[in-house]
Amino acid sequence: MSGSLFNKVAVVCEQPSVCYTRYHEVQDMKWKTRITDLLGCKYPILQGAFAGFGNWEFAASVANTGAHGMITASVSGTPEKLKEDIRMCREATEGTFSVNFTLTHSIPWNEMLEICIEERVPLETAAYKPDDLVPRIKETGLTWIHKAARVKDAIRAAKLGADAVIIVGLEGTGFKSSEQLPTMISLVWALREIDVPVIALAITLWRTQHPGPVIFEGGLIPAMVWTLLVSITAFTALYFLLFNYRVLIKRDEDELNNLKALLRR
Repeated sequence: MSGSLFNKVAVVCEQPSVCYTRYHEVQDMKWKTRITDLLGCKYPILQGAFAGFGNWEFAASVANTGAHGMITASVSGTPEKLKEDIRMCREATEGTFSVNFTLTHSIPWNEMLEICIEERVPLETAAYKPDDLVPRIKETGLTWIHKAARVKDAIRAAKLGADAVIIVGLEGTGFKSSEQLPTMISLVWALREIDVPVIALAITLWRTQHPGPVIFEGGLIPAMVWTLLVSITAFTALYFLLFNYRVLIKRDEDELNNLKALLRR
């Protein structure tokens, strides 16, 4: 590929099938979006919460890149440990980070919330209704983001006062719902109904160890093609499985309602 094709692109390496490029003039570009304004991060990119290993070291590493890190509260386990993890993360990075509350875990969330308020760390809630925590969140002015699998739950969170919402599509990781839709469909719907910033959860189908955008001169390499095909097949199978469950549940509900009607006679 000739460098003359793009005035602002420098070719840093060439291979038969892949060319890696770096945009020198935009490396220090200042991003200004509603998310960077809300969270104070350099780039409008948020780390997801990880059960089991979403600790302060992980969050600090992400924050050091200019993205927004995330400490998973269930990994900390207790309010005391969460406070310690927040302070350790602050010492390890000058970047920004939040704390995730995945509300399906049996953890003293109200005490955890008080730690976030005390340390002035933004909060992300997920997986269940955050209603019990909302009055205290709004009373203290804590920055709050809610992550939802269904658009209607994201709309509800925005009405409750969430500063931003995250949409998890059917192909994303984490919790699933028979009413869940693919990310792009959910995103278009959410943007029409919600005024606060909407963040799309992305799933990575493959990785490359080289930085910068990738331009494929000869098409996708075989490993990527196989990864893509397997991913699409798995997502399609999951969708039809959930749809089938929903049909079966509806049939059982109809039979139960008919039985109730017969017993009332």
